[in-house]
Amino acid sequence: MATSIVYRLEYPLAKPPAQLTFQEHSEDMSAMPAIMYLVAAREGLPAEPAVRLTSDENIETIKFDWKQPSQASA
Repeated sequence: MATSIVYRLEYPLAKPPAQLTFQEHSEDMSAMPAIMYLVAAREGLPAEPAVRLTSDENIETIKFDWKQPSQASA
């Protein structure tokens, strides 16, 4: 692929979630297929490995270990 677009989304949360679930949904309005990779990170810790989200059927859940201190709070 010749074109890449990177989005960085940050969501402040009222309390730490045990897990987050993600699903990619797009309307197929172009001839170029979309390939989406999800990388979840907790502030102060290395990012999780990238997960490929391929279609409406592919649902990925990422669990967080809140007992592991971040480098920012250590």
